[in-house]
Amino acid sequence: MVTPFDYWGMGVFAYLLGSIPFGLLFGRLFKGVDVRQGGSGHSGALNTYRMAGLAPAVVTLLGDMGKAWVALRIGQMLDPSGWGIAVAAALVVVGHCWPFTTEFRGGMGMACGIAILAYLAPPVLLLSLIAWGIWLAILRHFPRAQAAAALTAPAILWALGSSPQMVAAGLGAGAVLLVRHLRDLNRRTLTLGLR
Repeated sequence: MVTPFDYWGMGVFAYLLGSIPFGLLFGRLFKGVDVRQGGSGHSGALNTYRMAGLAPAVVTLLGDMGKAWVALRIGQMLDPSGWGIAVAAALVVVGHCWPFTTEFRGGMGMACGIAILAYLAPPVLLLSLIAWGIWLAILRHFPRAQAAAALTAPAILWALGSSPQMVAAGLGAGAVLLVRHLRDLNRRTLTLGLR
């Protein structure tokens, strides 16, 4: 039987896993730079590409997606009911966006979000990417389109008959992504979105 203490443990583990700053690590390893010192100031894959190049960006993207997948997998193993996935999904994104390892300056969470949708239901990921493209065409603004897509994904999960646990996982991760994007919603310039 899973206890509240178990959920706390899953959440802490997911947060710690999310806090691994792959962009910062690979930026320093490949180019000797702190990727947060330029570009958008974030440590995700896009800004790693801007500051350190393609190879560090690719391994950062894989690392950021991988840590989300591992968190979800362990959450599912420890709690077969599926609620562990919801806890892990929200907290791994929190860790990525506000990692204690880098003074709470992390990425934007989109790579983790993509990994979460791919884990929960690959068709939902495809539909969410289509929805993101539609939002971008309507809003003409990357941060706003990303925030809208983060809120659309749980609705797609619900519409396709996903379990309450899966919908809760999408809601948790989507809410964190929305909060993370609030600061950028008034930016006028378009910037490529996966950070």
